[in-house]
Amino acid sequence: MILDRLGFDEDMIIAGLLHDVVEDTDTTLGEIGQRFGLRVADLVAQCSEVKLDSHGQTRPWIDRKRGYLEVLTEAPVEARCLALADKLHNLYSIQLDLSEGRPVWSSFHADRPQVLWYYRAVVETCRVDADSQLERLADECLQVLAAIELVGDVAKK
Repeated sequence: MILDRLGFDEDMIIAGLLHDVVEDTDTTLGEIGQRFGLRVADLVAQCSEVKLDSHGQTRPWIDRKRGYLEVLTEAPVEARCLALADKLHNLYSIQLDLSEGRPVWSSFHADRPQVLWYYRAVVETCRVDADSQLERLADECLQVLAAIELVGDVAKK
């Protein structure tokens, strides 16, 4: 819905819906390409982190996140918009969970400061171009992130 609201086309919206499918299921990029087209598969590929190492073991959280940030530095604007839309949705979910008193930080494979660092790093990595849609997404992410940081700080006192 975030991508639709910003006027992105159908392929971007489909890629937004499917962005975690390759990471979280047995579905392959080839299957996505056959069903939804090569552009959608390419966008999903650019927004998927590599979870497993060459031995099939889950890579450490920090390695996965740093690798994803490296990929984003070279990604086209569309892929970075897709990544920011995903992060914005996640940030809204975190904000809602915190406002309803649900435990949030224990669900990550990192502590609160690391998670907040990661979200800020994604925004800063993605916003390097002067693209209006990218800027809107980045600004909205930073606003929600700032609100989350305040809630977290109040909760600590």
